[in-house]
Amino acid sequence: VIPSEGNFTVYTAESPKLKEHKGLCTHLHELRNEYILSRNPNVKIVPTSSSNDQWIDFARLVYAPNLLIPSAGSSWVLWSIIANTGNVHTVPQLGGEFLGTMDTSIYPPNFSVVKSSVIYPPDVSNDTRTCLGVDHFDASILDHNVKLLECFVFGF
Repeated sequence: VIPSEGNFTVYTAESPKLKEHKGLCTHLHELRNEYILSRNPNVKIVPTSSSNDQWIDFARLVYAPNLLIPSAGSSWVLWSIIANTGNVHTVPQLGGEFLGTMDTSIYPPNFSVVKSSVIYPPDVSNDTRTCLGVDHFDASILDHNVKLLECFVFGF
């Protein structure tokens, strides 16, 4: 999905408040950006919130030639990616993968589902809890967050 050469821009859907909170999401976004740049140092990474104009950010998602969307997150993101006519790459949505009922026929033809391990929230995913080595995830416990980041980096 991410070319290893050439110049291009990646728009990331990030909350404008992300930099105010130095929590787990901030670290996950940083790790994602490091990975993208390690594959291709010529990539320009632009958070959609960087324009301070929600309509510009919405248009960036609509007109991006390639999108990698881990989840719709909100109806704002959902409608912008449905309107996109480029290549939209997503992960199996929570629920369908666990139940073996992932119905990709409902997706628009320009959508593809990335076949990869996905770290779902520990409170609903046995695979994530197994990777963490805990029965109950608590985001207020630093060690739990460190283990979740390790699962994110190294996989299951």
